[in-house]
Amino acid sequence: VVLRQHCQHTTFMLQSTRASWSDARQLTAQLNRWAKGQQWPQSLQMLRELHENAQEANVIHLSCVLSALTERWILALELLEEMMQDDCEPDTICFNATICACENCGQLQAVLQLMQLMDDLQVPKSIVTFSSAISACGMTWQLALHLLWAGPRNTVSYSAAISSCEKAGNWSVMLLLLENMLRETLRPNVVTLSACVACCEKGREWRRALEVLRQMERMQVTANSISYNSAISACERGSQLSIALDLMKEMEQREIGKDVVTYGAAIFCCEQSGQWRCAQQLLEDMARLRIEKNVVTANAAISTFGVARKWQLALYLLKDMQDTLIGASIVSFTAAVSAAAMAGSWMTSLALLWEMMALQATSNCLALAAVVTACETARRSGEVVFLLAEMERTSWLSSRSRAAALAQSRCTLATRK
Repeated sequence: VVLRQHCQHTTFMLQSTRASWSDARQLTAQLNRWAKGQQWPQSLQMLRELHENAQEANVIHLSCVLSALTERWILALELLEEMMQDDCEPDTICFNATICACENCGQLQAVLQLMQLMDDLQVPKSIVTFSSAISACGMTWQLALHLLWAGPRNTVSYSAAISSCEKAGNWSVMLLLLENMLRETLRPNVVTLSACVACCEKGREWRRALEVLRQMERMQVTANSISYNSAISACERGSQLSIALDLMKEMEQREIGKDVVTYGAAIFCCEQSGQWRCAQQLLEDMARLRIEKNVVTANAAISTFGVARKWQLALYLLKDMQDTLIGASIVSFTAAVSAAAMAGSWMTSLALLWEMMALQATSNCLALAAVVTACETARRSGEVVFLLAEMERTSWLSSRSRAAALAQSRCTLATRK
């Protein structure tokens, strides 16, 4: 039933190749070609025709078809089940292909069940089995470690375990894994070490991120843009702008391409350090290199300008976002409102808030608090009363959020006094 549902539309594609299916070897070669091209409908259709013609497909044929189902985990499981029902015993390769399909689709429970089934059927597990299972663990780093120690290990399995630690931000365990990997004389590759740098970045360990980046040099592993972007992001979390800029220069010297992620991390670093001129220069560099801004990068720049009370620059960038395909987000508007409010431009902040309401942007008590503070400072209480009444009429902001915004504004005003 499964094969008929998914394969009837591919029959016409098989007419030219049917003549070459005269023996098992030619059949296997054709299935391998389809597997490499992930042409799973053709593979399944061919199995159906073999079944209809009372020809028997062997385990090699079935493993080829399973290998083509890299992102069709349900089909892979159903085909594996049909194999066992037809007394065709799946081997390690068949199970590995099915586990890979489940891993690619994030189906951890299915992967674990398949490994248990391999034990029940006494099918030996290979290093591919364990590596795929570890990759499926995601943030469940404890399980990833358990699987790593349970089977044979190589660079791929270690990289998968380190990636799991990276997703969970567990830099201390990651460093132990890297140390153990070297002790077992396994050579980490750029993927492994880039994951280590990213893990340190998530753990806010910028010094350790730089140590791993320098370790790549000593191991003669060529760092890529992912490695450097993670290191620059780690500097952002540690407010190390000068080091981030040095890393960007290093990328240029080594002819490693910088992208929007690189510049975004550096601009975030400018925000942390309050260096609005540097953020402006980075935006100009992006324009010169024709690197398109994204919402995250633009929002970081607007926030940087806001902290420096350069509301004109924040407003210009917001307008630029609205005029391009990027589109301004609620974060963009809030940052621009706050920039104008902190600079004492109550009219601009109020106008931006009205625009947010007109565009039916998501309500935000932070923006309201900033506007109320600016208006109260300028002794424009009447504007605040009218604004709150309009918000209540249009239900743009809940009464609780309005109360929170007013309380926050009162705290800000009291602090200034």
